[in-house]
Amino acid sequence: MLTLRLQALQRDGLLDRTVIRTMPVRVEYSLTALGHSLAIPLNEIACWAEANSAVIELARSEFDGRNARS
Repeated sequence: MLTLRLQALQRDGLLDRTVIRTMPVRVEYSLTALGHSLAIPLNEIACWAEANSAVIELARSEFDGRNARS
């Protein structure tokens, strides 16, 4: 599953893959410029999630309570 995700990110242009010919062979991944450009929006999402974690938890509890009775 990890391999498929890494290949998808590489295909999307977010990761570069480098094969290092050693014994055993090593593979390194690094972010491309496009991958690096995601840092600011992802940080904003993380900040939003942290700021709203209590509201999200309350919504989950209410949802679970309603569905436990069904």
